[in-house]
Amino acid sequence: MCSLASIKARYNQLGKWTLGLILLGLVVFIWVGGSVFIQFIFTNQDFTRPFFLTYYNTCLFSVYLVGFALFPKWRNPTSRKEEETVVLEQEETDKEPELPTATWRETALISAVFCPIWFLANYTFNLSLSLTSVSSNTIISTTSSFFSLVLGALVGIEQLSFVKVLAIGICIGGVSLVSITDNEDQGTQPLMGDGLALASAMAYGVYTVYLRKSTDGKEVSMAMMLGFVGLFNLISLWPFILLLHFTGTEVFDAPSAVTMGYLTANALIGTVLSDLLWCKVVILTSPLVATLGLSLTIPLALLSDLIINHTKFRWEALLGSGLVFIGFVLVNVTTAEKEKKFFLGLWDKFKGRGAHHHQHQEIPEE
Repeated sequence: MCSLASIKARYNQLGKWTLGLILLGLVVFIWVGGSVFIQFIFTNQDFTRPFFLTYYNTCLFSVYLVGFALFPKWRNPTSRKEEETVVLEQEETDKEPELPTATWRETALISAVFCPIWFLANYTFNLSLSLTSVSSNTIISTTSSFFSLVLGALVGIEQLSFVKVLAIGICIGGVSLVSITDNEDQGTQPLMGDGLALASAMAYGVYTVYLRKSTDGKEVSMAMMLGFVGLFNLISLWPFILLLHFTGTEVFDAPSAVTMGYLTANALIGTVLSDLLWCKVVILTSPLVATLGLSLTIPLALLSDLIINHTKFRWEALLGSGLVFIGFVLVNVTTAEKEKKFFLGLWDKFKGRGAHHHQHQEIPEE
């Protein structure tokens, strides 16, 4: 019989999973809107500076460290947790122990590794947006689910199963169908842009799995971690702005006041807020669910192109969007235990019917 503590633990896990899915939906909406807004800055504001945009966005992560500087308890999260925790049902001996809280030094170390991978993924993503359409960029970026699954399985945080592999295959099939509708005249160099989107997907898969693996077994403050990412980005990556400027790769021009306002709004909402929410999604669910769930950006991106650019899509795009959604549902509702139970049930029914048919055939004639 299940104890009260184990029942509460199940409900807590279900609540975390549900919250993760809600946050995932919000992140999907913000990311697609952010992609459209970035293209607006590149074209309407004539400010095609993807490296500077990524650098500025990431630097604003450091606003999270304001709390770290002003509130002493941020610097010792373990003591804060002990002060605020109310111990309930102490008589329960089988209650699961709480995860230890990462110190600020441990959090800073995680951020130091996370920072360059995150920047590479977002820079190639933004650079891709300057060369190809939002739909094409979004479609190819969803291939990150493949990299998350493979890498997660290699490090032991994801379990390969028939249904999960099937879900990935369905998702890739949907992506392929949607990509057929990509209109090359929507970008200046669509082939290069698509290649950069694929590189972004690879880097995304790497840092998704790294985040989950590095935080396994400990509670990490996402605000503090991203704050350190912004600080490390501010300190270490500014020389590349000069390098790109003097090599002519990305000549820097000071943005106007209006453009700077757009950049700040995009950074605070499209990067600072959305990535904090995304990190929580990874922790509350899993890297594969977070990655495959973001495949839902495809139908939303198609809808944005339909409304903003008045793009007409063929039936392949609609079918592909449906397949992506099916893949998302499959990877969410299935677990290894449920899958094993389902197939064992089918096997038992098959054996039962076979035995019944065999007995029916052995009835002697009178």
